[in-house]
Amino acid sequence: MSDASSTAAPPSDDSIEARAAALEEAAKARVRKNLQESLLTQSKASRKKKRKQVLQAGDEEDSEDSDAAPGTYRWYGRNLVRTCGPYVRILTIVDHGVALELADSDAEPLVVPVPRNEKEKKRQAETAEKIKRLTDSWTIVKNTIPNFAEDMLEIGGDIVLRRQVCAEIQDGVNNARSDDTGSMKIHSPDYLLPPPPPPAPGANPMPPPDLDPPIPARGTKVFRGMNHPVTAAAIRPLAYMDEAATYAAIKANDKKFPVLGTQLPAFMFRWGQGVKHIYQGPGSALAGPGANKGKAGNAAINGKTELTDRDVAYVACQVRFAISSVEQWNTMDGLFSYPDFYWKVVQILSGEEGQEILDRFNHDVFGTTASSKEPAADAADAPVDEFALLEAQRAAKRVARAAEKAAIEAAEAAAAATPAPDVAPTARSNKALCLQMADNIHGILCSIVQLYVDSEIDGVIPPKFLHDIASFEEILRKIFTSLKLQDGMGRFKSLFKQVDNKTRMEECAHVLDDCAKMFEVKANAGLLSGVLQMRAEARFGLICFGQ
Repeated sequence: MSDASSTAAPPSDDSIEARAAALEEAAKARVRKNLQESLLTQSKASRKKKRKQVLQAGDEEDSEDSDAAPGTYRWYGRNLVRTCGPYVRILTIVDHGVALELADSDAEPLVVPVPRNEKEKKRQAETAEKIKRLTDSWTIVKNTIPNFAEDMLEIGGDIVLRRQVCAEIQDGVNNARSDDTGSMKIHSPDYLLPPPPPPAPGANPMPPPDLDPPIPARGTKVFRGMNHPVTAAAIRPLAYMDEAATYAAIKANDKKFPVLGTQLPAFMFRWGQGVKHIYQGPGSALAGPGANKGKAGNAAINGKTELTDRDVAYVACQVRFAISSVEQWNTMDGLFSYPDFYWKVVQILSGEEGQEILDRFNHDVFGTTASSKEPAADAADAPVDEFALLEAQRAAKRVARAAEKAAIEAAEAAAAATPAPDVAPTARSNKALCLQMADNIHGILCSIVQLYVDSEIDGVIPPKFLHDIASFEEILRKIFTSLKLQDGMGRFKSLFKQVDNKTRMEECAHVLDDCAKMFEVKANAGLLSGVLQMRAEARFGLICFGQ
């Protein structure tokens, strides 16, 4: 061939414009068709009527597909409320995503001015965090709705069509959130006390224990929140002491005891029924790990096999609202900000510690023992405690393994040194202070980690709990009895001067560090194992306080 025949002529400007216009029209036609299919699945009036009938009947089955056909914009919206969260509108996410996709990758990066003061520095950090959250949300939307990013880009500047699509997705978000809120309101009183033992294979779950006084499942929520001792204990921030004076101060709106969205409430250390309720349905909430009763739940319908930090944060917001006394869904409950709480939970569940907590919820919902991101050996090390499914346990195991390694290294260093003897107080003062300190730290750890909260069922305390508590207290007494010969008592006395749990937990962690080193040197494997577990729990308490 000649050069003239083998070289194609470059396309003309008119040809490029015509092709772009054709792509835009094709995209608009495709989007309008999808929008029409979503709108025709069910009228707004019939959706409201059906949803009202489901709630009035107390339907135990999941109603995920009740108002949206699979594959429609509204159907995807029902899933996005849990994966993206209920506090950022879909249009805001899509507008940000389209602008992000259209940004020139070759353009020079935006120069951020150096902050002149702490206020500007804080404002810049908050802006950067908001942009990151929107970008992550846009990625979730793109991965959830097939070809959505391409469609939104190819429809060009048709803002009206984009808003119509986002409004339909938002409708699915709002409907799913409303359905979850109504269902959680009905069933949340059943999740406030320790769950009954898992049923035998093929047997029906045992009924939940009764609250005293009872909480009406329907109607007004005036008997919830700080107006009921059980819900008040669940809402209480862990930074405050679990005592009557605390609840009285919170109820009286004492400025010294604000309840904020950036604080971690006690119910976050409860059992996993709320997560099972949302992702497997109310009928499965009290069943064993991975067990499912009735129709497929939200997780199966949406093809979800593993929970994310946002999934759990969404459930936490729903549970918190359900047990509060606020009647209408809102972003605020007094000083408590639900968006702040949502993102605080997301933050806590990030990183390795967070993944191990998510593994616990994955075990509840799917029956899996560990995330696919973790080695199989870690799953074998993690015990399954059906009675108290607490997020702390998986993180505690990981920290305990690291602590054991550190203790061995410290023991090698300690063996080469000769510690100077401390002046010990009298035997009588040692004994009294040791016993008092044992009770003090025992109370702190149990309050924070909630290992032994509400363990009584039908007037009978399980023998396992009696044995665990007795062993726990005995280890503490042996620790402090031994330490009176190794360390001065001034450090321990300082504990009694602290009034907040955060500072006391920090001191407990330091004390347990010394205990681990001492028992490693003495080659006392039994006491070392016990103190490593308690130290891991103390470390997790510090994580929850933002350390």
